[in-house]
Amino acid sequence: MKIQKLGSQLNSIELNQESYILTLEEENEIYLNELKRIKLDAVRSMAAVYKTKSEIEYKMSQIDFDAKIDKLKLFSICNSNKHQALWHKNQELKRKEDERSRIENIKKTCDAKYFYKLIAYNSPLICPKQSQLIYNSQTEHLIKTICFFMSDDERFETELGYDFKKGLWIRGISGLGKTHIVKCVADNERKPIKIHSVLDINSKLKDDGKYHINISDYNYIDDVGTEELEVWFYKTKMGSWFKEFIENYVMKNMPYNKLIVSTNLSFDEVESRYSYRVRSRVRGMFNIVDVVGSDLR
Repeated sequence: MKIQKLGSQLNSIELNQESYILTLEEENEIYLNELKRIKLDAVRSMAAVYKTKSEIEYKMSQIDFDAKIDKLKLFSICNSNKHQALWHKNQELKRKEDERSRIENIKKTCDAKYFYKLIAYNSPLICPKQSQLIYNSQTEHLIKTICFFMSDDERFETELGYDFKKGLWIRGISGLGKTHIVKCVADNERKPIKIHSVLDINSKLKDDGKYHINISDYNYIDDVGTEELEVWFYKTKMGSWFKEFIENYVMKNMPYNKLIVSTNLSFDEVESRYSYRVRSRVRGMFNIVDVVGSDLR
């Protein structure tokens, strides 16, 4: 009854210039927790003085623990803490809403046209010898694939017949623009891509014995099949990094649509080089994007 009476009084005043928002149930819980705390402290102190349980129980019964609790101060502190908790919760909700709005705005802005313009703008910057983007029957399919894939345009599936759940396995001879097109769109707001060359990976393996890729990022692994299969880190022979990477990627059940690979290898060559298992994994993980034509360089 004392708590209920105090609670009704506190609900009609302001504490520390904050409105009083504790409920009666919360007041009761706070009070009981504080009562339990001071009783435990008292028992610990008495245990150092009195030898028997009956002595401690008697001494405890002589104490008015309720009088030891400054309810006004206790509830004031807890009321302020609740205000702080609600403020942080509202800030987190606002942050999430702002992030959702930002992502939605990026989705609207970074459409297929955005990525095409990005390719057209960056193409001569990445390759100064090429004054403008080469868009013809040879490059059209790859450019459409990249633009639709990066923008989540439904035409990626309806027009090109691919699957958004899979990544891109881009294959074809050297000089067809595979790496060039990906580099043109790598720096973007929607799906920024980390680019890794297998030649650089092998070099890192020789120096450090390891190479890490954050698989939660969008990653492009370039020139698969051009790396040495046998790499030595001091006197330790390293296994095929790409083979292990693909097998681990599958085991971690990561979304495959964050991975892009370019290669000159046929599937028979993939099997011969990395194993039948890798060949099978590739078919399940990737949309196969064949790029054909003559060297554009």
